Amino acid sequence: MNIQLPQHLEDSIQQLDESQLRILNHKVIERINLIHRAKRLRSLAKFNLYDQVYFDHDGEKIFGRIIRINQKTCTIQTENRGEWRIPPSFLIKITEVSDDDIIHEKARKAKAQPPAPLPHGIAKVSRNAKCPCGSDKKYKKCCGR
Repeated sequence: MNIQLPQHLEDSIQQLDESQLRILNHKVIERINLIHRAKRLRSLAKFNLYDQVYFDHDGEKIFGRIIRINQKTCTIQTENRGEWRIPPSFLIKITEVSDDDIIHEKARKAKAQPPAPLPHGIAKVSRNAKCPCGSDKKYKKCCGR
């Protein structure tokens, strides 16, 4: 960031003594904190309690509902991953999305994951063969589900 101050400010700062610079520093920090607080409030204002939202975590979309709005974060309740405290800048509000759309998204993710590898030394089991767990059921009705 290569932003220059106006020349008259540069000249004024050069003429200040240490105590005046400390006062100026205090005022600058107050102003920066005010700007950050305003940004946080604007981003929090987009959300209401119980809004459905999602956020990315390690490349995965996590869906949930806002159950608490704090000064800096929103607490998100997910179906199977508990509660998350997330800054509102990372949240995306779900608008006009039905539960079916969320279910289809989760099913698509489940299909995209590769099947777990078989333990070493065990050959692939046919669907209609007896299950290797010893239950005397067909594999497709037992462990193949």
